[in-house]
Amino acid sequence: GVGYLRICDNDQVELSNLNRQILFTDGDIGKPKASLLAEKLSAQNPEIEIEAISDRLTEINAGALTSGCDLIIDGLDNHSDRLILNKTSLNLRIPFIYGAINEWLGQLSFLNPPETACLACLMPRELQSLIPTPVFGGLPGVIGSLQATLALRYFITGKIPIANTLLVFNAETMVFETVTYERRPGCEVCGKRTD
Repeated sequence: GVGYLRICDNDQVELSNLNRQILFTDGDIGKPKASLLAEKLSAQNPEIEIEAISDRLTEINAGALTSGCDLIIDGLDNHSDRLILNKTSLNLRIPFIYGAINEWLGQLSFLNPPETACLACLMPRELQSLIPTPVFGGLPGVIGSLQATLALRYFITGKIPIANTLLVFNAETMVFETVTYERRPGCEVCGKRTD
């Protein structure tokens, strides 16, 4: 299995998390997520090393937070921070497994420029919404499990399973779809990189 995990999350557990973040319980409300996750995962498997970091991701610290990792797995709740990870992934040459949810829809992709397009090729900007987006509680578990599957498959085979493909799952209709995409030559993140 994976012998080392670095968990980065600066949030505290809230009541609204409990329907979709299954390692937390009512007694965890108000506690820091990163250290709590490390504690719970270590109890399940004491042989793995887990580093918990409670810093907020920024453009300044993204390189330090991901440096030395073999893979970045996105568990973020906003696109602007994902774009920061996307740039960091490209700069440090660390593959990036993107995952996102919105109401009944979940999506994921494996990004590893220059072999693949980057996230900014697919979605260069965040769509602004002032209304909080509801999420079907089971959807994060589905997308998270698929991200873990992609990660393990990559570690075992070294292959990029869904290169330049967005896998979309509709939990309302129980349908999976794929959408292919390409590197954009004019992409502000990876378009000028040829290496």
